[in-house]
Amino acid sequence: MNKISTAVSMVLGTVLFCLTLNGQSLTDKHLSVLKQLSNSPVLKNIADPLPNSTEKVSVLIKGDISKVKNALKGLGGSFKYNAGDIVRADVPLNKLRALKNNPHIERIQYLDNSPKKVLGDSMRVKANIDSIYAGLGELLQGYDGSGVVIGMIDYGIDYDHADFRDSAGNTRIKYFWDTDQAGTPPSGYGYGNECDSTEIAIGTCGATKGSHGTATTGIAAGNGSEDSTYRGVAPGVDIIMIDVASGNLTDACNYIFAMADSLGKPCVINASTSFIPNPPHGVLQGGNIGAHDGRDLESLALVNMLKAKKGRALACAAGNDGSLQPFHVGYAVEADSSFTWFRRNPNGVFGMGLFFELWADTNNFKNVQFAVGMDKVSGGYSYRGSAPYHSVTDNLNVTKTDSIKSKSGSFLAVVNTWMEIIDDKYFMQVYAANAAIDSTAYHFRWMTKGSGSFDVWSYDTLSGYVLEVSELVPSTEIPSSGTFPEIVRYMAPDVNKSILPGFQGSPDVLSVGVYFASAPNSGDLGPLSSRGYNLFGDVKPDVCAPGGNIMTPKVGGGYTSQGGYTSYSSPIVAGITALYLDKYPTASYKDINHAIRMSATEDGFTGTTPNTSWGYGKVDGYRALTMFAPTLTPSATATTICNSDSTTLSTTGSTNYWWAISSAPNDTIALNMSKNVAPSVNSTYILTGVDTNGFSKKDSINITVNALPIVIATASEDTICWGDSLWLYASGATMYWWDDEAWDSIGVSDTLVVMPDSSTVYYLSGKDANGCWNFDTLWIVVNPLPSVMGWASEDTICWGESTTLYASGADWYWWDDAAWDSIGIGDTLVVWPDSSTVYYLSGQDSNGCWNDDTVWVTVLATPVVTNWASEDTICGGDSTILYVSGDASIYWWDDAAWDSLGMGDSIIVWPDSSTIYYITSVGANGCVDVDSIWIKVYPILNLSVTASRSSICPGDSSLAIDSISLSATGGDSYVWTNAGGDTLGTSGSIKVLPDTTTTYYVAAWDSNSCEEWDMVTITVRARPTLAISLSDDDFCQGQSINILFASDAVWFMLFDPNWNYMNGTFFPYMVVTPDSSMRYYIIAAYVDSCYTLDSIDVTVKPSPIVDLGKDTVCTTCAGIVLDAGNAGSIYSWSTGATTQTVTVGDTGKYTVTVTGANGCASYDEINVNYPTGIGDCCDANNGKIIVYPNPYTNRTKINYELTKNGDIEITVFDILGNKIHTLVNEYQSIGTYFYDFSATELGYASGVYILRMSINEQTVSVTRLMESGK
Repeated sequence: MNKISTAVSMVLGTVLFCLTLNGQSLTDKHLSVLKQLSNSPVLKNIADPLPNSTEKVSVLIKGDISKVKNALKGLGGSFKYNAGDIVRADVPLNKLRALKNNPHIERIQYLDNSPKKVLGDSMRVKANIDSIYAGLGELLQGYDGSGVVIGMIDYGIDYDHADFRDSAGNTRIKYFWDTDQAGTPPSGYGYGNECDSTEIAIGTCGATKGSHGTATTGIAAGNGSEDSTYRGVAPGVDIIMIDVASGNLTDACNYIFAMADSLGKPCVINASTSFIPNPPHGVLQGGNIGAHDGRDLESLALVNMLKAKKGRALACAAGNDGSLQPFHVGYAVEADSSFTWFRRNPNGVFGMGLFFELWADTNNFKNVQFAVGMDKVSGGYSYRGSAPYHSVTDNLNVTKTDSIKSKSGSFLAVVNTWMEIIDDKYFMQVYAANAAIDSTAYHFRWMTKGSGSFDVWSYDTLSGYVLEVSELVPSTEIPSSGTFPEIVRYMAPDVNKSILPGFQGSPDVLSVGVYFASAPNSGDLGPLSSRGYNLFGDVKPDVCAPGGNIMTPKVGGGYTSQGGYTSYSSPIVAGITALYLDKYPTASYKDINHAIRMSATEDGFTGTTPNTSWGYGKVDGYRALTMFAPTLTPSATATTICNSDSTTLSTTGSTNYWWAISSAPNDTIALNMSKNVAPSVNSTYILTGVDTNGFSKKDSINITVNALPIVIATASEDTICWGDSLWLYASGATMYWWDDEAWDSIGVSDTLVVMPDSSTVYYLSGKDANGCWNFDTLWIVVNPLPSVMGWASEDTICWGESTTLYASGADWYWWDDAAWDSIGIGDTLVVWPDSSTVYYLSGQDSNGCWNDDTVWVTVLATPVVTNWASEDTICGGDSTILYVSGDASIYWWDDAAWDSLGMGDSIIVWPDSSTIYYITSVGANGCVDVDSIWIKVYPILNLSVTASRSSICPGDSSLAIDSISLSATGGDSYVWTNAGGDTLGTSGSIKVLPDTTTTYYVAAWDSNSCEEWDMVTITVRARPTLAISLSDDDFCQGQSINILFASDAVWFMLFDPNWNYMNGTFFPYMVVTPDSSMRYYIIAAYVDSCYTLDSIDVTVKPSPIVDLGKDTVCTTCAGIVLDAGNAGSIYSWSTGATTQTVTVGDTGKYTVTVTGANGCASYDEINVNYPTGIGDCCDANNGKIIVYPNPYTNRTKINYELTKNGDIEITVFDILGNKIHTLVNEYQSIGTYFYDFSATELGYASGVYILRMSINEQTVSVTRLMESGK
């Protein structure tokens, strides 16, 4: 289980409880909440109702506010407000699980809006209230709560009761929010009905007039208008009432504090209803579910509201479970096992015969071992057996299922335990189904051993539990040790820690128990008052108040007596808190809680406090407001001082302090426990002290101030030069002390001789007869001697050099040589010493002060050196070594441009041309000598090598490339070699033809014997690979095949047997259609022109020769015989015939396919025309024309045969010789042609027409009659 799911599962128990607290049944909506938020194994078998319900439920969410808002927005939820890091929101039921699983959500707690259970003259006397009204004792005035708001969370109020109106008859109830009434809800909440004071005053509110809320509000705030005897604790407060029949505590408190802020007043809230957290956890019973630690989200949200602003507090009823049968067990676990009995519950919901929940601090349970056993309690007592012991280690986040067996091995029951961590607590459920329990004559035994502690709350006799639990067996029902010896280790249940388990257990909230205010039992604890402490040992209840047997207002007017319930004691403490806020409106809730707890009293009823019944004791209102008033003891380090002196005012007995002076008592001069003051006249200082509870007290102290003497210091001279002395004089006092600027004493008389080294100040202290001191200062200016400084531009020079002498620091200068002979005046002087010498400088400034300095100049000798070269005449590109020797220690070499070449007594150089080199020699003393050397350089040969070809393909010599010519120029003689050093020639050119890539070297010399060499590389490129194949080796004449290339070449060329170029391609194949068998040549080439040549022979099977002849027109014959030839072949005619010849007698196209014996086939076709009707046939030298029928109607046909190629024109003329249409006009080849045309479409009229055919300028004419409409 992760942290989130663990935290949100804490809602379960209280949800179930709150829904059944007043006998209500569990609704589907709330059970759905449980299923979606719970990891409890107990609920796993409960049906999940309303799984897709979009109805919204109220929740509290802990987490980053912005992330929570985003999550709500994405799930259709609505943000209401936030208290610190806790968000109040409404979320659709079917989105709860998704919200629970959001990684940014730390905890979720469900808020139940079902009805809550209420918990609720001598009272004021017992609580010491009247002394506050009267302003007695240490109170400087009376307080009644004016300026404070009290918020009552209860069940309605009789807003017409006189006790809730002021003296003018105006209602003191500023707002009334009835959460169970339909109407206008307050902004941002969305339920209930809100009334303001105006609606209450005019009678239009209509909210519930609950008797319980009327009583509790009267106790806290009633003004006794009907009977002052029954006046409440804080009669001057403004009232805000929340009827929480259908609301929740978080919304109620947020609303009250917001409304109080809008009124600009501090606020205390009283909650006398049984708000139970939803939850800490669990699925248990009644008002005592959960961890009882006050750390649930609702409690934390309320604390965040208290922390948000000073002037806020919260009081609540501690609960009324003090007289119940003992239902709590908790003890310190010991090494020897202890046990407690639980009764089997035969009526447990969901068939649970055993069910209880356990809570423990993680530090207090980690070393505890636990087990469940069974004891026979019917017909005598005997231990029957137990399940194995477990611990946190093996039970955390898992369900342990164990069988309980007797010592003889008989089955008794199956028990389950589930454990998880919730925040800093362990939570455990222990349960066993009735169906798995062997007998009803047993008690279950809860056994522990080890070290640590825990708490269990379990009680089954209240009606309306959601899940019936097992009742603890009290000490009154256990056997004696004589009957059952093991009973000596029995840990009996008690009524401790019965304080309500929600916010009532928070250390930041005042939880109030009840005692009786009047007889009978006056002063004694109410038996119903719930006991403490909480789970972590925080004192609860905080205090008890006299809420038993008191008179309270009742609905309809008048008063009634109330019994001993904590709901009537809580308003007393809330009222006292209102009085406290009236006196201290900015007090924090911690201040208020501390004052009320620490001011509580002890008596014979309470015994020593704090304890689990009374908390810190009986509440005492007056002591709460006064017991911590500070005791002030103002003092001063000196009460008589001199003017301008200071004294430190101090005090003890308080926490916060305000110091003021009597001349301006309202102006604070300090807020500290002590204050240093320096009054110039006699003064009185007023001290106000406030302790941690806000109590204050005033006191004063007087300071006397004496005047100071007038002390004067003078000097014989106020400006001197360094080394001079002067007199100091003092007057105006009776005793004197002189101090230098470091405050070191230098004399104690009225005169003093001093000789300061520099400008300085002297301090004179004088004291008069009153012991008062005063001071004066005297400034003496000491002009320093001029800082004369002489130096040389070069203080060490070589013989023959000059140096410049410089002076600074004065205004005038005099120079002398080593013999003190004057050599010049001024701040600069150039000198040429022959040897090392000293120069003296004297300088005077504008103050007339002198100072001196000396300048020493050292004169050094220069070195003597000799230089030469290993070769002073060289060829271009050669090197020579330059040498130098002598008594120098360092040598620098420079070229003709004075660019540095290096250091040392020798250097290798490669001059490009004749040049000069400079040698700078430095002696050990740093003196320099410069010399030079000349090197003559013959020019470089400028050798150039070329090749007629830089690369060839392998075997190029077989393709008419005899050789490659290598040529060299720029020298007078040459030697050619290969990489192996073999001499290949000695002339300016040679011929080579390498088989592989080869580098050739040439060396050349000129007439000066200067040498140079170069090289040239001839690359022999690779030829491509080539393998040729055919896509098919068996094909016929006229078919196409693919010649396939397997090659790394990029270009392929195809040649016929005669080397005629046929085609080129980048693809690895070519398509050919050979007429006969032949050889093809293929060249495969790289991009660099290297190629590979290969060939392939193609064998072509001949196809039969089929010739049906020319297209034929037959006008007189009865039929035409068509002969396909190729006897012995297979024939396929378009007529269906399979013979070599066929006879045809109809006009049409005839085709035949002939397949020879080798499987090759040929095809031919012929057009045969049998004209219909009577036609004419005319011959010409070049052809024949036939026109039919004659006469014709709308269509006519023309057949003509050409025996030569030529220009053909067929034209139509009318009887008058007018050309009306051209049918054909083009060049045509030898053959037979047909022309069919429509005279009607050409628009011919009936009559005689002439068709003229021109063939190669020979004309044939035919006359025809056209009868229109035939």
